[in-house]
Amino acid sequence: MAEFSKPELEAARKTILSSIRKIEKAYETLSKKQPPPKSQLTLATQNLNALRLASTLILREIEKDHFHITPDEVLGFYNWLKENGIAVWIDGGWGVDALLGKQTREHADLDIAVCRKDNAMLRRLLENSGYKEEMRSDSSEFMYVMKNEAGSSVDIHAFELPIRYTK
Repeated sequence: MAEFSKPELEAARKTILSSIRKIEKAYETLSKKQPPPKSQLTLATQNLNALRLASTLILREIEKDHFHITPDEVLGFYNWLKENGIAVWIDGGWGVDALLGKQTREHADLDIAVCRKDNAMLRRLLENSGYKEEMRSDSSEFMYVMKNEAGSSVDIHAFELPIRYTK
């Protein structure tokens, strides 16, 4: 793979995501205006899903080689959230590494779990610190990705605690 700068890779990533959003909008518009025959709609759906998968794999490959989060960044991020009154649980690759007591591989992102009651406060804190939501086909109120200009990516999963465990 040719070497590209982080700004070039970020521009390519934004172009891919923007293209997918445009295709998704066009797909939704066309299927609502004059619904095509079911066989064409099925084929279009399969092609759109294949494009989503291919772009996800391409983006992961780009980020794997060029955007890494260090253990110090994970600890700093965790402590910063804690200082701001937001409890999070580290999951995903960094969660596994924490349990093993060592870093086993490079990580392009940080996966965290947060109580639903703290989700809005977490989002505001990240947005006020320069993070923006990265729209993905699987984004929702409870599962989304925030990314900053430096390329640091946080994959957020909000959950509901049973009443007996809440403060």
